[in-house]
Amino acid sequence: IKIPAGQIYPYQLEKIAQLSEMYSIGSAHVSTRENIQLHWVVLEDVSEIMHGLADVGLTSREACGNTVRNVMCSPLSGVCDNEAFDATPYAIATAKFLLRNPLNQSLPRKFKFNFSCCENHGMTRIVDVGLIPQIREIDGKNQRGFKIFLGGGLGNKSYVGHQLEDFTSDEDLLYTSIAVLQIFDRMGDRKNMARNRMRYLVHEMGWEKFQGLVLKQRAIVRTTQSVIVRLNTKQSANEIKRPISVSDESGSTPDGYARWLKSTTYKQKQEGYSSVFITLEAG
Repeated sequence: IKIPAGQIYPYQLEKIAQLSEMYSIGSAHVSTRENIQLHWVVLEDVSEIMHGLADVGLTSREACGNTVRNVMCSPLSGVCDNEAFDATPYAIATAKFLLRNPLNQSLPRKFKFNFSCCENHGMTRIVDVGLIPQIREIDGKNQRGFKIFLGGGLGNKSYVGHQLEDFTSDEDLLYTSIAVLQIFDRMGDRKNMARNRMRYLVHEMGWEKFQGLVLKQRAIVRTTQSVIVRLNTKQSANEIKRPISVSDESGSTPDGYARWLKSTTYKQKQEGYSSVFITLEAG
């Protein structure tokens, strides 16, 4: 079950819990790519699960197979004090654009996007496409964009992703993504499954040649689109309640709570707020 950008709402969690109790083993597995898995499902019940997920805006479409997998985003996006801007809307918009898109229905192998909040989070250099938000001043105006890394990945043969260019504007994000997918679809190895991830294509071709192909293909994509394509990244901000303080009768913070704050929370860029990390044993 794909959770684009790792963003999930309580009513969606309740639906997954309900489906797990009805059709699975009463528990769910959270994967490292922000997916949720239900195991030991009877084949005849799959359609009911699919309908239940669709009722709350979720799908398992393209969560597996030779396609673009779930688009990830750092869990600290939107709250990280080192981020240029919140990349979450871009991650969600990218996921929506690629879902059921003919562009990525039959790739040589699986393909992964990771959006980060800053240089320190998001694992952007160990996936096919990694993106870090940046802001540059261009012609006296602040321009949103990304530092994009291509061709990274772990596994039997690991490679660190290469930076495509100094700065990629957000207007070019979609064109760049399409260009990379088209090149991988056309030139990726479809015979040897042990070497058909994009990182092998980059390594065998050489970075400079691959980089040149991407930039050339992006120019072609930009000029041959029948309509102007833009990602819809507009999101309405949710109302945030004022934080509450935790103290004992004397007004001091309990020792146990202070230790918990230090080990389990992250101070957000929003004054007075913190993010809480929840450990899931064995997923």
